[in-house]
Amino acid sequence: MPLERRLKDFLRRAERLVVMLIGNEMRGDDGAALTLRDLPRGERVVVIDCGPVPENFTGVVRRLKPTHVLLVDAVDFGGENGEIEIFDPHQLAMPSFSSHRMSLRLLSRYLESEVGARVILLGIQPKSLELGEGLSPEVKLSVDVLRNLLIKVFEEVGLL
Repeated sequence: MPLERRLKDFLRRAERLVVMLIGNEMRGDDGAALTLRDLPRGERVVVIDCGPVPENFTGVVRRLKPTHVLLVDAVDFGGENGEIEIFDPHQLAMPSFSSHRMSLRLLSRYLESEVGARVILLGIQPKSLELGEGLSPEVKLSVDVLRNLLIKVFEEVGLL
C-alpha cells in the first residue's frame, strides 16, 4: 500500500497527534527526522524534537494525551538510500534497527500502555551514519518530499 494511503489510514480517527522526531545531527543521515522540526503545528498536532533520546520526552507526551504518536527516525531496514517506510513498532525485532539507546519497540509499547495512543514508526533509510557528515543528497530529497506529504495528509484528515 502506498505511503500516503497508509498514513491516512493510521491518522483517520486521530484527535491529537504527537510527532516525535528522533535522531542525531552529528551522525550524517541519522539527523534526517530532525530536519522536519518546521512541520506545522496546531491544536491537534504537536511536533517534538527528541534528538537521540526520545525516552526523555515520554512525560511530555503523556501530559499531551495524544490519540496517535508518529515516531520518525532514520532506521536501517535494508532499503534504498532515502527510502521511507512505515513500520508497526511491535514487529521490530532487531535491537540495532535504530541507533538510539532505547529500542523503538520498547518506546512504542510504553507509549501505548501509558498514554493509550496508537503508535507507528516512519523510517527513513540512511545512506551514512558517519560522525560529522551532513545529510546525504538522497536522504535530503526524501525528507523534503516527506515534509510535503505529511502536511498534505495532516490537512486531509483534518489535523491542521
